Amino acid sequence: GSIRAGRASRAGARAGRVVRVIRLVRLFRVVKVYKYLKESRKRADEQRKLEEDMLRKGLTPGPEMAAEPEKDQGSRVGAALSDLTTRRVIVGVLVMLICIPLLMYADFDSSEDFKLEMVHGYSTAWARNGDDYAEAYRMSVERLVDASQVLDEDDQPTGESLLLYLCSNGTLITGACINQADVIEDLRTTEINKMRAEALVRGATYSTELWFSKKHVEEETAVWSIILTTFVIIVLGTASMLFSRDAQTLVLAPVEKMVKVVTMISQNPLAPLEADNSKDFKEGMETTLLLGTIKKIGGLLRVGFGEAGAAIIAGNLNESAELNPLAPGKHVNAIFGFCDIRKFTDTTECLQQEVMLFVNRIADVVHGLVVQGGGAANKNIGDAFLLTWKFDPEVVTEADLMDATALLDPWKPKPEDETVTPDMKAPVPPYTELADRALISFLKCMSESGRTSEYYKFSKKAAERLYTAMPGYKVRMGFGLTWGWAIEGAIGSDKKIDASYLSPHVKMSERLEGGTKLYGVPLLMTGEFFALLSPTAKALCRHVDHTTVASQTEPLDLYTYDCDLTADFEAAKLELTAQRRRVWMRNHRHHHHHHH
Repeated sequence: GSIRAGRASRAGARAGRVVRVIRLVRLFRVVKVYKYLKESRKRADEQRKLEEDMLRKGLTPGPEMAAEPEKDQGSRVGAALSDLTTRRVIVGVLVMLICIPLLMYADFDSSEDFKLEMVHGYSTAWARNGDDYAEAYRMSVERLVDASQVLDEDDQPTGESLLLYLCSNGTLITGACINQADVIEDLRTTEINKMRAEALVRGATYSTELWFSKKHVEEETAVWSIILTTFVIIVLGTASMLFSRDAQTLVLAPVEKMVKVVTMISQNPLAPLEADNSKDFKEGMETTLLLGTIKKIGGLLRVGFGEAGAAIIAGNLNESAELNPLAPGKHVNAIFGFCDIRKFTDTTECLQQEVMLFVNRIADVVHGLVVQGGGAANKNIGDAFLLTWKFDPEVVTEADLMDATALLDPWKPKPEDETVTPDMKAPVPPYTELADRALISFLKCMSESGRTSEYYKFSKKAAERLYTAMPGYKVRMGFGLTWGWAIEGAIGSDKKIDASYLSPHVKMSERLEGGTKLYGVPLLMTGEFFALLSPTAKALCRHVDHTTVASQTEPLDLYTYDCDLTADFEAAKLELTAQRRRVWMRNHRHHHHHHH
């Protein structure tokens, strides 16, 4: 009998282990929930992709497809990464939970087996050897009942007994059958441990059956099971979050930033990128390096292509297609300015290596002033610069420009009623504003470039060579201004391109600049350009010539804006203040008399 009982106890131990594993299976529900969430996210992703494709093909998503308002969407890399991390974490924790119980040594309570063996032993001994054992049996039952009492913290019996049922052949003799029927009714089957032992004595089967309550153990196990599940969920959540957060800070945030920068460059290639020293980027990380590089490349593109090439940059960064720098040209109306440094060849001879610095200093002045004046630098050809002021096609139509130009023909008699006094109340048309700004920019360039040689910072040797060859050398430049149509686009091949303008008007501005040497003026404008100026500016311009130019059928009017570059401004300023003071004195003396 005892062997069988032992075997039962081992089976119990194994069953306990199985139960634990089964309890873990409940945790797999977490995985189910995760899967469900993942599916729904996938569906949302597909929806988004579909919409993006439609937008790319130029369709607008219909109302039935209208997604919820655009949230700041994480990158796809981010979604994939957090997905993988979560999955790995779940699997890891489950594997851990399954393995831990298997690796642990569990100590099983075999006291109940012993109780059964004791009672059963005395009962069979009584049956085998007669009434000598009756007293021993009765005592064993008493001991059993005593040992099955539930004690409180102070080791006092609470009156509750774990022994629910006792029945053995011996009890039939003594009538000491224990049966807490009402308690048994309230318990679940899992909360009752039923034990039975049998023995053959002289051909008759003697059996002992004991039922013990496992309620307390079960309750405690259940509580711990709940705690375990909660703990697992917390661990899962925290681990996922921590992993995702590292990925977020080290990889995803920088990647998203890069994507944002590329998008910004493609939307507006000419906008300067703001410096961004956010905490997302750790020093020395490759991601930081990459972002910096992207910004630099953007900057180089901006400098290299200029305003005329903005469309090319945007086009190539937007499309997913392969690189195609040679976009078709676009028709634009613009003011073209051309300027060039006088006596450049001689200057180069004298300056040698420093000529680069010299040209770039001048370029800095010219470009800076032109951009301030609403224009853009287009091309630098050694000593010459092509500058453009584009008319905004939304605001200025070609017809407006033509009308403005048609009014001007100095050989046509003017209608009598036309007054020369400019009407101050009339709003200034946008093209006039632009033309005035272009002229002002060039006048500023003229005075700025003639600054003292300190600004150009020549070395001693170079300065010596320069002033020996050309005593009293001052930087002088020639300027040409005209307006007209041009084709804006990329000129060149896939080996090298320049974003520039092609048109006879561009050539014309170059010719005008060449003409300044002939006429001995620093600036020449065409009649067409003159026509666009405001009355105030027109009043200060001088008509230089009416002439025909090779390859042009129409005669050409040439205007200049006279400026004396040798004027001593300091003296003039002093003279002006003195004059003002005299006037002021006179007025005040006048008042004085009145009082008398």
